[in-house]
Amino acid sequence: MPKKYNFLENPQEDFTITLDANQINHAIKLACQPRYNALDKLVHSEEFKNMSDSERGDAFNKVHQGFNGLLEYDENGDFMPHSLYILDLFEAAYNEQYETDED
Repeated sequence: MPKKYNFLENPQEDFTITLDANQINHAIKLACQPRYNALDKLVHSEEFKNMSDSERGDAFNKVHQGFNGLLEYDENGDFMPHSLYILDLFEAAYNEQYETDED
């Protein structure tokens, strides 16, 4: 069952979040290993061996496009690790910002 997020269930117009450099760097690190794995799988495939240089460049770009956004999905339709991390940061900030409103 997917996790429910308060900031999505009960959006507030004035909700803001600012990520610091450490948080952004951590999200990037989380995206790096799956990206590396996808590229490794690509370059060791039979299909890749038969591609022209241009086709290889296109294939690399296609892999990279799957890791460019904050919210990205894996081949099973689940959020990628970096996306889950970002969602959790948003949720923590939301809960902190609105916890006094719940009293």
